[in-house]
Amino acid sequence: MGKAAPRMSDSVHIHPTTEIGAVRLAVADVQRAQSFYEHVLGLSVVDRDADATRLGAGDEALVELVAASQAGSAGRGATGPFTLRS
Repeated sequence: MGKAAPRMSDSVHIHPTTEIGAVRLAVADVQRAQSFYEHVLGLSVVDRDADATRLGAGDEALVELVAASQAGSAGRGATGPFTLRS
């Protein structure tokens, strides 16, 4: 069995007005990734510009897709996060 994750100290606090923003993902194929987020997760395009496509619920962007020619792919049917290859 693996080790248990370390516990955060009781003295660590996050300010109550702290917010989490959209997740930025570098993807090899923005259109394919956009289709996944729209059809599988039900998100819709909130904003788009030359650099990124932002998807979310309502007016709030939750995911930002950015084209990255270096982004790796594990191939069709694979699951999980993929990172940039060096």
